[in-house]
Amino acid sequence: MISGTHPPKYHVAANARRCMTLVELLVGMTLVVALLGFGFAAVREMNEVWGRGRNRFDTRHTARKIVERLSGDLRCAVRADAAAPFVGEPDSLRFPATVRKPGVADAPPVLIVDYSVVTSETGSGLRRRLSTPEGEFVGERIETGVAAIAAAYRHPDGSWADRWEGTVPPTAVRIEVRAAPPDNGSPAPAFPVLVTIPSGGRP
Repeated sequence: MISGTHPPKYHVAANARRCMTLVELLVGMTLVVALLGFGFAAVREMNEVWGRGRNRFDTRHTARKIVERLSGDLRCAVRADAAAPFVGEPDSLRFPATVRKPGVADAPPVLIVDYSVVTSETGSGLRRRLSTPEGEFVGERIETGVAAIAAAYRHPDGSWADRWEGTVPPTAVRIEVRAAPPDNGSPAPAFPVLVTIPSGGRP
């Protein structure tokens, strides 16, 4: 006579194998989720590092382009009459120079070059404005990513001043272009340059 209601032994073994398979599946899924989380975190961090590196490259490239253009304009500065003097402020410059009009290949005329930092909805930038000595507008360009400029002007005796005004340009201009601060809170980079003006000096 068979007593009790226990299932056969092979049913117990089958159930045990089934339970072990479910546990292994759960452990495997947990490991996969953890690996995916680590992988996504690593990819995100790499993207952030690449983005910061790209922003630094763009900032340096833009600043170098601005410094080169500003230096070229200053080297072309000329002596003029009282109607178009060289006016230098700590944060802006306005001077006559022989620069080419945009899209014109003729001999460069004397134009008034005006550099100043402007602010708009998209951020701050350095504006380069061209006009004739009579005040006629010629064109302008704004390079974004510039927060400020700091200029100083050298006298013929070698001393420096933070302002200059006269028909004769200074012998040299020392300019520091300050880029807009990065989003990560690190200090804003600055790019100094010293430009000697051939036409500058004593009257």
